[in-house]
Amino acid sequence: MEQLPWPEPVPVLPAAVTPPGTETERTVATAWTEVLGLAEVDVRTNFFEADGDSFSLLTVAGRLRAERGLDIPVRALVDAPTVETLAACIEELRGAPVRPAAATHP
Repeated sequence: MEQLPWPEPVPVLPAAVTPPGTETERTVATAWTEVLGLAEVDVRTNFFEADGDSFSLLTVAGRLRAERGLDIPVRALVDAPTVETLAACIEELRGAPVRPAAATHP
């Protein structure tokens, strides 16, 4: 009897998707959806839980640098694994005000 292959894992997203609320969140979310092949992303979804890995993280960083001129330290990408926290980190690096809900970046 031939064994069937295991199905590919599907990233689990929250039931109610919280969309990006700021321009920076939209920029980050667009990069994530393009790199990870997602239709949409919740701002609180963890990059690594959405099937991201270190290579795709570097791809996101390169895309943000090339398309938006954002030079984000790799450590910041690892420490801020959600759209919300990464956008807050980017705003902090720019010196712009941060949305209160996203101000949890370490």
